[in-house]
Parts: sequence; structure tokens; C-alpha cells
Amino acid sequence: MHHSDPEVDATTAIRHHPPEALAGVALMGAATGLVGVAPAAVALYAALDWTVQLIAHSNLRPVRGRVAWLGRVVVTPEFHRLHHSRRRVETDSNYGQVFAFWDLLFGTFRRAAGCIECGLDSFRDARSQSPHWLLVQPLLPREGAPGGDGPVLPAA
Repeated sequence: MHHSDPEVDATTAIRHHPPEALAGVALMGAATGLVGVAPAAVALYAALDWTVQLIAHSNLRPVRGRVAWLGRVVVTPEFHRLHHSRRRVETDSNYGQVFAFWDLLFGTFRRAAGCIECGLDSFRDARSQSPHWLLVQPLLPREGAPGGDGPVLPAA
């Protein structure tokens, strides 16, 4: 659901399939409990992550001038938009959730080379972007996936 959005904006940050979101929260809770992370630290990170993700998925203008260095530290819209590209080579880059320097460190950082078209080719039509189709989207075959040549949406 998240990567199928052809119009990346702040709403994309919260566009996750309900079971995926619940599983993520459960795994994060279990992992932090096992490691013994203080609940206040988890809450602080969650607030930081939420804020950065809303900004990173927004359609704000690129950071220029005196604060351009910010894009090398935290994830910015200009940095993250490439990760939502229709092109696989671009999607497989700029993974940073909060801090952009991880992609620089692990070699997954990439600069955009021109205009970026976002979304998944299999789910670009208006119908597949409606709420009820978004919920069944993970169950549908899609282009490039084993056993799928494209979405199989029942007739309207």
C-alpha cells in the first residue's frame, strides 16, 4: 500500500496495511522489551520517527542554502522521494527512516537523476487506489512478482 501511492505526500507516511502496522508495533515492542530499552526512549524515538516520516513524505521544496547539510543527516523529502520511484534501481536506495547518514555509510545512497515518477506500475489506476482495493492489494498478483503479470481486479 505504502509504495503503491503515485502521489507521494504526507498521507503516504501513514498509508500502511493494518496487519503490517500491527505486526510492526508488536515486533518493535517485543524487541525493545527483550533488549530492555526504556519505554521513554521508545516513545521519544517513535515521536522523532513520526515527525521525520511526515516531513520526508511531504511535498515540501528541497532544502537549499545554509541548511542543505541537513539532508546528509536526517531524511528529507528530496532524499526519500527517490525510494518511492517506479524504477526498481531507485526504489532500492535511500532506505533511511530517520537518519540519512546510514545510506551514506552502507552505500545505498543515490541522487535523483531528473524527474521521479512514484508508485507501482501495477497499481497506478484510480480504482486500485480506492480504500477497499488498497486493503486487498497485498493479495493481488502484480507485475514482476512470481506468478503475476499485473493486478487482477474484478470488473467494476
